[in-house]
Amino acid sequence: MKKIHLDITFIVSDESMKSALRLAYPILSKGLQLQHEAKLIDAIEDIELSDGDSINNLIPYCLKLVENKSTEYNSKQAIMLERIQSYIIDLFNDWCRFKNVNRKVKLAKLKEKIFMKSCTLEDLYNLFDTESNIEQN
Repeated sequence: MKKIHLDITFIVSDESMKSALRLAYPILSKGLQLQHEAKLIDAIEDIELSDGDSINNLIPYCLKLVENKSTEYNSKQAIMLERIQSYIIDLFNDWCRFKNVNRKVKLAKLKEKIFMKSCTLEDLYNLFDTESNIEQN
């Protein structure tokens, strides 16, 4: 049997990463928003049970949430949020492997960001920016 030596080279475009993040971000953002609203509704309901008068002192945003209670954060939405977060983490790991950069420091920051409601698309772009990674693998 004859052995063949095969060299494969590739070029990874920054635009492909940005495009993938641009597509995933609305799903992440909506999932984090629903999760946040569901936590608020649960907390408000706890307050309402313990002290019925305190519901009148809420800000308009919270009153609207209580009145509508349309925010149903069920297990299907929780699973979807976990999947999109996992997708972004996997994309980051693969991106760093292809760019041959150390991902340990930024991975912790990425995980922190994608679990926060205040995560923006620009934040994700900045975390994926390999130019700011000084340490090489």
